[in-house]
Amino acid sequence: MFPAGEERWLASLAKVDYAPDGSPVRMSGINLDITEQKRVEQELQRLNQTLRAYSASGWALVRATDETSFLREICRIVVEDCGHAMVWVGYADQDAEQSLRPVAHAGFGDGYLNEIRLTWADREHGRGPAGRAIRAGHHVIFDDLRNDPDFEPWREAALRRGYAACISLPLTVNDESSAP
Repeated sequence: MFPAGEERWLASLAKVDYAPDGSPVRMSGINLDITEQKRVEQELQRLNQTLRAYSASGWALVRATDETSFLREICRIVVEDCGHAMVWVGYADQDAEQSLRPVAHAGFGDGYLNEIRLTWADREHGRGPAGRAIRAGHHVIFDDLRNDPDFEPWREAALRRGYAACISLPLTVNDESSAP
């Protein structure tokens, strides 16, 4: 059978037979488990969103006149086409503080990037997803911002905005990680 607490999708069809006085006499029906169909529909929707974003990103590149406006447009596309709450791109500066400098963003940020402190150094404000992604050169996912101990420096600001999870994807230029 199914594990306790597992959510399932059902399609139901019912028929009620009534007595001449209008009171219900009998009800018969059938439930059909359509969970797999719904899972496939949701995956197809996600893939279509990704395809739309990929296509729009290609057009943005063709129309781009400078890097910053291109990055802003990519952030907008990911928010609008893929449904993310907020997207941002930052550069890993090669300064003494190993600063992480936001250069483009879109979505519901409401001052978030101005409020938080970021670095890609291996210290408190660099142990979040962005700093880790830059140092490691691969994506980093924090799927529970409320409880992840490494997200402590940014937790209050993120939760006030309703953020629950995040992913950082390093962009590389000339073999250097540049952005989350």
